Amino acid sequence: MRYIMFQYEEYVYTVYREKSFTRAADKLFISQPALSTTVKKQEERLGFKIFDRTSPTLSLTEKGEVYIRAIEKLHALKKDLENQIMDISDLHAGSLTVAGANFISSFVLSEIIERFAARYPGMDVRLIESNSKELESFVMEDKVDVVFDYTYNEDFIHGEPLLKENILLAVPKKNPLALSLSEIALTGDDIRNGIHLSPKTPPIDLAACNGSGFLILKPGNSMHRIATALLEEGGVSYKTSFQLDQLMTAYNMCGLGMGLTFLSDTLIKTAAENPNISYYKIESSHATRTLYMEYKKHKYVNRAMRQFMALARELYS
Repeated sequence: MRYIMFQYEEYVYTVYREKSFTRAADKLFISQPALSTTVKKQEERLGFKIFDRTSPTLSLTEKGEVYIRAIEKLHALKKDLENQIMDISDLHAGSLTVAGANFISSFVLSEIIERFAARYPGMDVRLIESNSKELESFVMEDKVDVVFDYTYNEDFIHGEPLLKENILLAVPKKNPLALSLSEIALTGDDIRNGIHLSPKTPPIDLAACNGSGFLILKPGNSMHRIATALLEEGGVSYKTSFQLDQLMTAYNMCGLGMGLTFLSDTLIKTAAENPNISYYKIESSHATRTLYMEYKKHKYVNRAMRQFMALARELYS
């Protein structure tokens, strides 16, 4: 009976989570007609409809809601069993799923994962890259063990500060603004040496950027919120040259002279040196952000999670 009841639980639950057969099919790497047929056959086996297909948006029937809650309980039981087995296996085997935005994955998580894998070669570490909105849903749905992000919902997620980043203005050296502000410009080496943190380092008046073209990250990225707050606070009238998905793209395009942008000192320190960019300290409460290690409240924190977060603290706290 259990086999029949939950035979296609992954398919059904993905449709529920995506609220669309088309999006669910993409996630599952199968065709939409095949997915629809499979779910319909499962409904026939169960003897009731899981999804109400008559409404404009896909929703659950009353019995479907009970069925989905049962799947979630089954997932939780499976995860609890995995956690307990992992804790007594001394991390010689098991899996750990971590997630972060692309920038965090490239410049922070990659180093932590490398060291964790060397210390625990029997562990299977999986990495998911996404934006902040999706990362939060991954935590709530128990799709990941630990998320590294700049924001979190305090009602449902536990967040531990890991790394404080400082935000700087990046200006192409061939831009006239860089020429006029050369006396307060900083280099990549200056950032790596922490000169931007010194109270003696003069900040830029962002009003000097009036009329400039900016490379702005798209909404949903923490740097979008920071950039718009800084420009508004400085009373800057600006043009959006490009809206981008990745901070690294903004860094590279700035080096090519395609616009001004805001960058974190973490990126400047760890990315390959770009000699075509000048950096400027910003004096503002908006010019910092904190990276958190996050996991669902009341979640069982297994040994793999504890060791991974401990290693992250060793490297970045």
